Amino acid sequence: MSEGPVDEANFVDYWLEKRPRTPIAPFLHLFKAHRLRAGFEAARAKHEKALMPTLVKRYREALDKARYPVEPQEVEEIQRFGRGALIIENLSFNKLLTVARS
Repeated sequence: MSEGPVDEANFVDYWLEKRPRTPIAPFLHLFKAHRLRAGFEAARAKHEKALMPTLVKRYREALDKARYPVEPQEVEEIQRFGRGALIIENLSFNKLLTVARS
């Protein structure tokens, strides 16, 4: 594979578009953020200043999706018990596991 890092990040978007409910989405968003950071560093080295703000924005969005894979509106009820234990209702099993691990 000899594609550039931004092309690899774009491929993640394409792949997730075809498989929106994949359980590996948080990992793919983290991978995408990594590739966008590499693209930003390459743009900085080549003095492509016009491209840099777009890459920063996309990097932050990908990192947020990796950190917070569950959208707030998808959680109907969250109750906290003790040391941060959660009871979450009306979530799919995969999202429940994702929230429990964070």
